[in-house]
Amino acid sequence: MSMHRHATAGTPDLLRQQIEVLAKNLRAHVKLDPCRDPVIQGRCGNIHADGSGYSVAVMLQTARQWTSAKNKLRFCVVRQDGDTEGVVLLATKPTRSQAAVLRQILGIKKRPDFSAATLAAKRAAFKKSAQTPMNRELPASGAAILRNMAR
Repeated sequence: MSMHRHATAGTPDLLRQQIEVLAKNLRAHVKLDPCRDPVIQGRCGNIHADGSGYSVAVMLQTARQWTSAKNKLRFCVVRQDGDTEGVVLLATKPTRSQAAVLRQILGIKKRPDFSAATLAAKRAAFKKSAQTPMNRELPASGAAILRNMAR
């Protein structure tokens, strides 16, 4: 059992909904941690829903980086303050600028935001490429090389 589970105040479904709302706001992907709890994972930390808000674990390389991160995360409440890492509480859904700060500090990749038309075009192109035989994709010289290899 993970340590954050002891502090949770909600059901797994509620926590999943909470983290999905935050992920949409951050334009990030939700993954499952080793305990199968939903989490937004970054290179330098992660975010878990805890029923009353979000626990943001920040793990950096130096004390100076952590001090700088705490200054940038003034909109959060520091719960644990270590030398190079800590946990802060994000009580509400972040604004756009706060979401950008969280992504930058935690190293969270921003999920692309495609329109419905763009998504449909990408799916159609993918399906078309999956159905095309390999020889048609290659230039004439590439097809000849493959034919020679088959001999």
